[in-house]
Amino acid sequence: MAASLDLMGRLHEMLAEAMLEELKFAKEEGMPIPASDKAAIAKFLKHNYVTADPAAAADLEALQAAL
Repeated sequence: MAASLDLMGRLHEMLAEAMLEELKFAKEEGMPIPASDKAAIAKFLKHNYVTADPAAAADLEALQAAL
């Protein structure tokens, strides 16, 4: 049985939210983010065609420095 598009959309949203919460928690607690988590997040973004040019935005430069 194939999952519905609605279910897949909700799962995708929950995964993105979980990743974001993990990043926020690590930042607030001053904890390093494991390389495997960074790789999983980067893969998630890439597979969802999320791209950015850090040279074009100061906010992205700050994010890059933080990671």
